[in-house]
Amino acid sequence: METLNKLAIEQEKLGLEVQQLLTNMKKDPTVRKTAEYCTSKEEVLSKLWQQIQSNHAKINELGMEEHSYHKTDYFQQIESIFVDAIAYIKACREKLQASAASQREQQSLARITTSSEQSKLLKQQKVRIMELEETLSVPCGVGTPLLGRRRSLRRVGCIALARYGPPRGWLVGTFGPHC
Repeated sequence: METLNKLAIEQEKLGLEVQQLLTNMKKDPTVRKTAEYCTSKEEVLSKLWQQIQSNHAKINELGMEEHSYHKTDYFQQIESIFVDAIAYIKACREKLQASAASQREQQSLARITTSSEQSKLLKQQKVRIMELEETLSVPCGVGTPLLGRRRSLRRVGCIALARYGPPRGWLVGTFGPHC
């Protein structure tokens, strides 16, 4: 009878440990719940469960169905808490995997966005270069070639200012009052 009481008390302590472990896991912040965290909690639960099963087998060998351990069906209560704890760990792992997949997806979208933005900027730059070449190739038709060239460059400057505004650091009126 004494052995049975000792085993029942030990089962009660182990059951409380499992309950406390589950309660603490639920209280822990999400930031702490990493893959290593889940693995370590699972190992602790596994060791506790092995001890609980071992003690339960010893209690069953001793018999005494009238004992409070059997009447309260304490093993089933502990088992229920254990199953809840394992399910909680599994849910934590699933959240971690979903979070990791979401992060990978966001990173890949960021790369795609960056490359599409770059290609958009490159296309815009090509169009502007073509416009500049077209403006430079149009003959002015006024005066000597030197004057024509100067007027053409001034005209390019005026067009650029009109389209894109003054570049950073440039003084307004650089191209003269004719713009």
